[in-house]
Amino acid sequence: MTMTIEDRKAANKALIDEVLKAYPEKMAKRRAKHLGQFEDGKPDCGVKSNIKSLPGVMTIRGCAYAGSKGVVWGPIKDMVHISHGPVGCGQYSWAARRNYYIGTTGIDTFVTMQFTSDFQEKDIVFGGDKKLDKIIDEIQDLFPLNKGISIQSECPIGLIGDDIEAVSKKKAKEYEGHTIVPVRCEGFRGVSQSLGHHIANDAVRDWVFDKTDPNKRPDFVSTPYDVAIIGDYNIGGDAWSSRILLEEMGLRVIAQWSGDGTIAELENTPKAKLNVLHCYRSMNYISRHMEEKYGVPWVEYNFFGPTKIEASLREIASHFDDTIKARAEEVIAKYKPLMQAVLDKYKPRLQGKKVMLYVGGLRPRHVIGAYEDLGMEVVGTGYEFGHNDDYQRTTHYIKDGTLIYDDVTGYEFEKFVEKVQPDLVGSGIKEKYVFQKMGVPFPPDAQLGLLGPVPRLRRLRDLRSRHGHGDLQPDLGPGQERALEKSGLTSLELPGEFSCPKAPTRSSTTNCCFVSPNTRSCSPTRRRTSNTTTPMPRLRRSATGPSPRSTRTRTSPAKRSPSTRPRPASRWARCMWPTVLPRH
Repeated sequence: MTMTIEDRKAANKALIDEVLKAYPEKMAKRRAKHLGQFEDGKPDCGVKSNIKSLPGVMTIRGCAYAGSKGVVWGPIKDMVHISHGPVGCGQYSWAARRNYYIGTTGIDTFVTMQFTSDFQEKDIVFGGDKKLDKIIDEIQDLFPLNKGISIQSECPIGLIGDDIEAVSKKKAKEYEGHTIVPVRCEGFRGVSQSLGHHIANDAVRDWVFDKTDPNKRPDFVSTPYDVAIIGDYNIGGDAWSSRILLEEMGLRVIAQWSGDGTIAELENTPKAKLNVLHCYRSMNYISRHMEEKYGVPWVEYNFFGPTKIEASLREIASHFDDTIKARAEEVIAKYKPLMQAVLDKYKPRLQGKKVMLYVGGLRPRHVIGAYEDLGMEVVGTGYEFGHNDDYQRTTHYIKDGTLIYDDVTGYEFEKFVEKVQPDLVGSGIKEKYVFQKMGVPFPPDAQLGLLGPVPRLRRLRDLRSRHGHGDLQPDLGPGQERALEKSGLTSLELPGEFSCPKAPTRSSTTNCCFVSPNTRSCSPTRRRTSNTTTPMPRLRRSATGPSPRSTRTRTSPAKRSPSTRPRPASRWARCMWPTVLPRH
């Protein structure tokens, strides 16, 4: 029997009361402020947010360092990002997100490389300024083609007082104005990684915008249709998908912040006519600054699901002339048959299914429309590190009686899922083990992707036209064949898995690239053929992973067979080159 709104509200209230009974009185009183349900007509979701997590609970939040290095600065591909402090923070944040990019690692891209000052006890006692100075010199010797360096400070740096600003100024003068950015993102600062986003935005403002000569790039020619994609980290190629649609509308994307982005794009962004903001939580600070200082307006967009894509394209087009508005309608009409084919296939099977969400950033509200397009109902949602304005924006997406939980604990989330019995939980990788054991379907919400088949369709077309691969014919499954029949497209127009012998390069008009699932960069495969150009990691793993402990045997060095893999050129390369990750 279908529950009425009033029945659902009563059930949610009883569920919250039941969960709070398990806590001591003082803790229950504090946690009650973070749990609630949305009531239609209210200006926000009725929960407190951006408050310090309680000690002893299993919070899912990250730290300020994670917000700066792991989110904002880390994906900038032509800069070297130093994790200044002990090795652990840098190792943990190293290549953990699928920030795809186009380029050659070690030459013009450094995203999948790990640079750390590797603090030891003596560095804590005597300070690490001299060590940082030396590391910057070594980086310039080993990787002279880098376009800039950021210094991401870890917790000990704030405790011992290393003057990373003085070192940055000194080395920038020494290397003739080379961009070197100190970022005071010690992990203990703030209540979550959200402060790290803010600190990183302020570092861009103070050390990039304010120190960039307006005449530095005379080759840049502005147009009336210049836009910048802000707050998209190209996780799985999301920013490329957005860029495709914007460019088909007739707009020119001059910058991506910061997935597949460059320091030059950051410097050119104040010349844009509009900033389109994807992740509001991480980049609203710098967007507001550019609006106040440079007069660049910004608009938040949502490219999850057909309904929100259409609304966002029209909203973006409304800031330009009638030509762009007409092109936006053409783009919507062009992809509607393809999207409709997907809906026709899956909506009958998903109609009425319940979903619970819990993520950081923007997805707790942005993906709701995509689920609803498929006939699913979001019955609960919440943020890991959302602020009050995030919950205000969420009211435009959710329905009356939706369960709301801020910085939910592991115990609370498990109990909510146990009682509500959703058909699907969309959350982060840190929660997956609990729900997999509970038998609840669980796709990591950050991997749902953007736009579905649309970017892959366009990517194959661009590759074929630009590199002459007219004979590429993807392998299609029965479901794809039926979808093609409904959409009226030929099989050649729908992309499949293939390897391109020549990786595409980024141009001024398109930014398309096929990314193989088991790689971190643009190239379809990882080729290990040279000691000097592609050093191997120190740890060696078999294709199927390590063998069980009980079957391992030890052999003497004399009996070990020589490795067929090329050895690294240096100790530096062994320490810093990324390991090859298994196919997901």
